[in-house]
Amino acid sequence: MSRTTESKDQPFILPDSQATAAWFGGAIEAGGTVSIGVSSYWKSGARRVKTQPHIEIHSHDQLMLRRLYEVYGGSIKDLFWGKGGYTAAEIVASTLPYTVARREHALAMQNWLNAENIDEKVRIAGELKGRAWQEDSEPESYAELLRNPAFVAGIFDSRGYMQVRTAHTDRDKENHAQYVHVGSKNIGLLKALESHFGGVVKVVKPAGTIINTGDTSFETQVDTIAWEVLSSKALNFLQFVGPYLQSQLPEGWDYQRSVINEQRTQVLIERILARIRMELDQFEAGDVDRVSTNASLAEAFGIHKSTVSGYLSTRLTREEKRKRRGWAL
Repeated sequence: MSRTTESKDQPFILPDSQATAAWFGGAIEAGGTVSIGVSSYWKSGARRVKTQPHIEIHSHDQLMLRRLYEVYGGSIKDLFWGKGGYTAAEIVASTLPYTVARREHALAMQNWLNAENIDEKVRIAGELKGRAWQEDSEPESYAELLRNPAFVAGIFDSRGYMQVRTAHTDRDKENHAQYVHVGSKNIGLLKALESHFGGVVKVVKPAGTIINTGDTSFETQVDTIAWEVLSSKALNFLQFVGPYLQSQLPEGWDYQRSVINEQRTQVLIERILARIRMELDQFEAGDVDRVSTNASLAEAFGIHKSTVSGYLSTRLTREEKRKRRGWAL
């Protein structure tokens, strides 16, 4: 009997199977490792062959890697989580609707699950080995997938990070700006992110850069490419993927959004106060025969009546409140 990808026992990192598959799709499109290994062993005096599907998700976020380990088991190290066997094959096969560059990997895992014998599995593994998947995508191919926040969250969780950058102005005030970085060898995917969310794709480390890691160092052989986006566009991106992220954003990452919302609220309050005071002046001059109630102000400004009441309770003077109670109809 063939094995299908509709395993009832398969756990999910997100609440449902489609969101989970989309998340893994984004993660492997950005650069997760997918392979089917072939090895031999001796049993009862005969040489046997076996195959082993494998998936690895790389990240600097230990909480995200720990989450994968808790849900799926496998192995976890400083920078990656890995899982082998049928579970790995099922995870990758489930991503088929959410793949572009890694479509052949997802198809191979699906075929491996349904293979009738070991020879067929070995053939599938051989066809997948060494595939230069990074060259198999165009930015336009991701247009629809980038509308799926679970897919984009998988990209960010596996190959991205964000910072809240603080700068001081001449008046010694702090400005906070969000910075999002996603690095990948999948240039088509990075270009698609640039087109959909803004920002820029650029070389962040040219070939020949010396990288120091602890007691060792090495020279990069190829350019390191990344997509970067700043400020409001970065904030909009994080808001989009936020409900599906498995990694933890730094404390205060949405500080600027709260500042912007507060500024917009202040502008709205000033507009409401200006209208009320204009109407009071017009009423006293005999130019109008009534002034707006909180209910009519709420309708005019597209907010709730209780919100208007809250805004005005501490901002109108006692005399202004008295006049409105007597004149509002």
